[in-house]
Amino acid sequence: MLKLNNKILFWFRLSALLVVVFFLISDLVLTIINPAGINADLGYAERVSNYYAFFTTQSNYIVAAYFLGYLFESKFRNTRPSDVIKLAVVTYITVTMLVFWFGIFTNTQTNTSYSSYEWISTIILHLVIPFCMILSYILTAGESQYNIRNHYKLSLWLILAYPVLYFVVILIRGIFRQMDHRPEGTWFPYFFLNIYQPNGILILALIFICILVLFVGLQYIYLWINNMLFRRNKGETLNTTVNKKVFGINTKPLPIKNEKVFIPATLINLNKSYVKKIADSKNEKNVK
Repeated sequence: MLKLNNKILFWFRLSALLVVVFFLISDLVLTIINPAGINADLGYAERVSNYYAFFTTQSNYIVAAYFLGYLFESKFRNTRPSDVIKLAVVTYITVTMLVFWFGIFTNTQTNTSYSSYEWISTIILHLVIPFCMILSYILTAGESQYNIRNHYKLSLWLILAYPVLYFVVILIRGIFRQMDHRPEGTWFPYFFLNIYQPNGILILALIFICILVLFVGLQYIYLWINNMLFRRNKGETLNTTVNKKVFGINTKPLPIKNEKVFIPATLINLNKSYVKKIADSKNEKNVK
């Protein structure tokens, strides 16, 4: 049953990886060969540049890389990505989901001219893939307790480095495109980044602060979820709990590194009692 459950999780992550890769490649190909709107007047290189300028695109590529790395490490190394990497990826893709559906999507210029494929791609990259990543995080959370008080000392800033760098690079890119007299709609990937609109700098500053708070807040929310699951499941991941309650597996494997060994808990207890008897007999001999 344990192997069956691991296979289910393997195929879940593999399916999510294949889906996100398919739509990312499809979007890139369509952007190049069949551009819509203002992109039709741009060259091939600029079309690709605009495609990769979106945080949605970049964060979904990060999720794809994470799932690929997770599958590789769990299959061939019997390990998995570190907690910081896992936290970073789930934070990035969650921000993508929240900002799009509660911010960008409400802009009438964005959602009125979607084709059928664009609707499907939008739902996949802004809802399905974020949900898969969040579910993957929750299933593997709770194995160890995270020291939230020490999070700000290093990990918090490491995770924030990428989005802050993204803002800086995109702003510099947009300024150069404006100076080069490129089409206005291609200066910045998102309307709230346009510093040349009325009150543009003020809008950018407010949005930057709000999104930065969102990045920080989500980290602590996910860390709280991890610690809550740790306390509730006594150091076992939610996946292990599912094994017990759904698949009826009431024991867990020995903590032997790089070994896939499953030994019933009764044998482990017998081994512990045997070792204890040997230790007691040695102590008696030493006393005599």
